[in-house]
Amino acid sequence: MARKAAPTTVNITPETLSAAQQGSVEAANVLAAVQADYSEERDLLNQLLGQAQMAEAFSKFSKTVLVSKLAFVKENKLYQQLGGKRAKDGLEYSGTWAEFCNLLGWTPEHANEAISNLRNFGEEALESMSRMGIGYRELRQFRRLPEDQKSALIEVAKEGDKTALLDLAEEMIAKHARE
Repeated sequence: MARKAAPTTVNITPETLSAAQQGSVEAANVLAAVQADYSEERDLLNQLLGQAQMAEAFSKFSKTVLVSKLAFVKENKLYQQLGGKRAKDGLEYSGTWAEFCNLLGWTPEHANEAISNLRNFGEEALESMSRMGIGYRELRQFRRLPEDQKSALIEVAKEGDKTALLDLAEEMIAKHARE
């Protein structure tokens, strides 16, 4: 028969217990300080991320507003009012759409395409698609679709579901290409 090993005993003195407790308290304090620093940094990061997202959403909204103003200027030919005015370099404006666009830092082609997107999809859908990251290439493809399919895309875009929008668009574009 094998003998059982005698249990190991540890002699705990009040001094040893006190040192162990003190070490645990110190470790807990260090952990709490690390967690507090982490929480403050995480909170700051979340706050900055939220502010950046808000700024991005605002810039996309303001771009839609800018495009609607461009459309108004073009439709009413208000850009012609530049004719006869002088630029800072002394050159005289002739009052063309291209000059007006260039003053805003846009090419006329880009402005015309943005206006076309606005007319085809409407402000709400265009703003929603812009927030989803839908770019000019995709919008150009969407514009080529028949009216009923564009209307369906607009409704899905207003819901704000990028995956559903892209899936539907892909299906419609493929169907349109086959036809």
